Amino acid sequence: MTPSGSSDVEAKSRKGKGNADLQLRRVYERTLHLEEEARRRIASELYNSTSQELAALRINLAVIRKSSISLGSKAKRALADCLTLSDNCCREIRVLSHLLHPPMLDEFGLISALRTYARGYREQTGIRLRLTIDKPLQEKRERLPRKLEATLFRIVQEALANVQLHSGSRTALIELRCDAPSKNVVLRITDHGRGLPSRVVRALDKEEPDASTLGIGLCGMRERVRQLGGNFQVQTGKTGTILTVLLPAGRNVRAALSREANVLS
Repeated sequence: MTPSGSSDVEAKSRKGKGNADLQLRRVYERTLHLEEEARRRIASELYNSTSQELAALRINLAVIRKSSISLGSKAKRALADCLTLSDNCCREIRVLSHLLHPPMLDEFGLISALRTYARGYREQTGIRLRLTIDKPLQEKRERLPRKLEATLFRIVQEALANVQLHSGSRTALIELRCDAPSKNVVLRITDHGRGLPSRVVRALDKEEPDASTLGIGLCGMRERVRQLGGNFQVQTGKTGTILTVLLPAGRNVRAALSREANVLS
């Protein structure tokens, strides 16, 4: 084969790989979009229907307890157990609904949702989590675009799940700030655990889209950031991991949202 023929083959191979990567990213985008819609729908159903039915059940059980004079001791114990179980179910439904799609994110915005989530995370895991948000974002009158807020919240959720399940760190830090010159929102999540495996680091460096190497969590975070035209960086070592996300918060993010709508339509 001539050198020019070899170059043509290489060019076609690169083009084929590029098309395959593009198709895979579109599949990720579509999947993430459908996942978010499913989370929102299920959370709404749990919060507005299931939890209300459980609350009604508890009220009825309480009425029965007040008129339980004629019940035997076993029946009274069973009734007390039912009341306890209903309380536990109500609490777990609220937690699950919040994890799927926190109502506070829609109603009050990202900062309130992060503060509530951080408080619950500390209580449930025992990990010493610190959340810092710079004043410009706290004092900002207008909310960030809803898609941007949802993306930042999901990245925090996924990153903190990794801290709990894989890092071994007993401390974590979330930093959220606005970079005035670039008009980027910067999210940084730091832990002091064992760091990421070397194969994952290599896959990140090569920007491989393979979920079997990176895992669903890292793949999902990176694709969410790409959808909005942002930058996703991971620094890791034996002393811990720093995940940094830069997302445009001005006109650029609206352009990215428009492009995403075209892909999903």
